[in-house]
Amino acid sequence: MTLIMPVKGFSQLGEPITHHESYFMPGAGYGFYFPEGLDTTGYYQGAIIEYLFFNKINQSDNWGPSHVRFYGKLQILKASSDKLESLLGYTLGIDYSIERNPKRNVLIPYFGIEVGGLSGKTYGTNFGFYPLVGLRFLAFKRVTWGVSGSYAYMVKDFEIFRGWQVQSTVNFSLW
Repeated sequence: MTLIMPVKGFSQLGEPITHHESYFMPGAGYGFYFPEGLDTTGYYQGAIIEYLFFNKINQSDNWGPSHVRFYGKLQILKASSDKLESLLGYTLGIDYSIERNPKRNVLIPYFGIEVGGLSGKTYGTNFGFYPLVGLRFLAFKRVTWGVSGSYAYMVKDFEIFRGWQVQSTVNFSLW
C-alpha cells in the first residue's frame, strides 16, 4: 500500500487519464542540430518556441496510439562558430505513442515526422523533413515534456545540411 500511494499521487491529482483532448498549448525548449558538413557549417544550438495545436490522450484498449500530438515549432539556432550565421528553423509535426494503452503518464515512447525548413542569409531557404523518435517524460492533461531525436533530410545542399537533431520541449495548458 505504501508503494502505491507515491505513484498514485504523482499521476496528476491521483486520477488516471482515460480520455482527454487539449488544444492550443504553448511551449518552449532547447535543441541542438549537428549537420553532416560540420567542417563547413559547425553545429547549431538554440531556443525552441513550440505551439501544440492538438494533444490527445486516450488510455484505453481501443485500436491506435494512446497519445497523439500535432504542433508547430520555430527554432532560433546559433552557430558554434562566429564566422557562421544563425539559422531559423520552422516545422509542422505530428507524433504518436508507440504503446496502445500504457497504464502510466510518464516515460511514453513515441515516433513521428516533422516537415519544414531552415533559413539563413548565406544558404537561403532549405526545405526538408525530419523523421523522429522520442520519449515523453511527462504526459498529463495540462503539461507535456519530452525529448526527441531526428534526422534532417534537406532538399537543397543535402550533403551539407543532412544531420542529427536533439531537442527537448515542455508544453502547458493555459486553462
